[in-house]
Amino acid sequence: MVLLDPNLERMELGPLQVVTVPTAPYPDQRPSSSGLRKKVYVFQSKKNYLHNFIR
Repeated sequence: MVLLDPNLERMELGPLQVVTVPTAPYPDQRPSSSGLRKKVYVFQSKKNYLHNFIR
């Protein structure tokens, strides 16, 4: 059998493992769409920046 997507094979082996990562918002994050209007380097340099905003 040939699989095009390597993730499909992993899903057939069993359920996915849930990983919980503790996070907290950064001081410069605001609860509006303007909070996402940041330079790319902000999202790249701060760990889990987008995840914290969505949470």
